[in-house]
Amino acid sequence: RTLFSMLRVLACNEIELRAISSTPPAQHHSSIGGDCSNYVSRALLGLANAGVGEPASGGASGGSGSSSSTFYRTCRDIRHPLNVRNEKAAMMLLIEIMSKALKTYPTSLAQDILDLVNESAYPRFSNKRHAKIQVRGEKEVLHHFAQWAKAALDVLEVIELELAIERGDVGADGAPLRRDEPGFDYLIRVMEDEESSGGDNALHHTIVRYCADVLGSLRREEIKIMRRIKLISARDPDPHEHNN
Repeated sequence: RTLFSMLRVLACNEIELRAISSTPPAQHHSSIGGDCSNYVSRALLGLANAGVGEPASGGASGGSGSSSSTFYRTCRDIRHPLNVRNEKAAMMLLIEIMSKALKTYPTSLAQDILDLVNESAYPRFSNKRHAKIQVRGEKEVLHHFAQWAKAALDVLEVIELELAIERGDVGADGAPLRRDEPGFDYLIRVMEDEESSGGDNALHHTIVRYCADVLGSLRREEIKIMRRIKLISARDPDPHEHNN
């Protein structure tokens, strides 16, 4: 959690950084902000649906209370994605960090696995073998998070297309965008099936749950916001007219 929270801060653009470093508005959220959306403020709190002033459902304090009393000011507390752009940037940053860390080792993980098969060069219970096992474990952790980030980026790419279709974006030919590849729900089902079957392409359980639950929640929230904006626009196509 701390790693991903810090990555989200490091991946913030100016607007997002300003949003997470400012306290939520005192009044209950009734409009959809563009720059400093209440969704971002709630995400900082680790809340999915609670509004400002509503009871919080499980912050770091573990209990309930108003968002004003559970507003955290450290980067470790950004436990949920801020938005699709930020989460994608955070995963790209994670891949970059893992790649740089892996390059600092003189041998690859595959080479370490092969070396440990050779008990003549690495005798059992020897310090040399234990050191190799230790280094192998470090690389396995780095590869795990690199795989996590790659899987997340694949899912986020699908989500981005679905959001573009929801917005009504058009392609280079001027035609509305459409989805030719399987969507989010299908992709998650495939990941879960592969995990259950234990196949060669199966991802770790934590990666599958992150893609299904965390990114799934982000996708639903983004779609909900888009539809709410459309509804408001349909009711009041030109709000500036009322001010003239």
